[in-house]
Amino acid sequence: MTPGQYIALARDVLIVAALGFVIWLLYHSGRQAAQVAQLQALEKQVQANAHQEMIWQQEHNDALAELSSELSSVNSNISRNHTPVIVQNRPSGGLPSDPTKAPGQSPESGGVDIRSGVNAFESKYETALAECRAALASWPH
Repeated sequence: MTPGQYIALARDVLIVAALGFVIWLLYHSGRQAAQVAQLQALEKQVQANAHQEMIWQQEHNDALAELSSELSSVNSNISRNHTPVIVQNRPSGGLPSDPTKAPGQSPESGGVDIRSGVNAFESKYETALAECRAALASWPH
């Protein structure tokens, strides 16, 4: 082989190697572009999820604040009723027929509403209803 042929062969090998390198770069840059697009889509999805989670957290906090407000309202309404209420049937203007009964005892036609009676019942079920409303309000929409 002549020196010119060696030079031509080396040039052709360099051209083929450079062409192979360019093809390899294009292949990998295309693959990386697809990965970059996937990462950008994933980043957008994570941001959307974070925004939705923030909305849900705000709804939950609002529901807890509403629950606290309702419970304080229920408890203040019930505490106003803490004074015993005596329910009796009396003839108009007359005295009770049995003056020996103590004022706290239940007369035959009525009773005394003490803290463990209607007030406790109302407190228990109003609290349960308020908690149910809060649970529904904090549920993600």
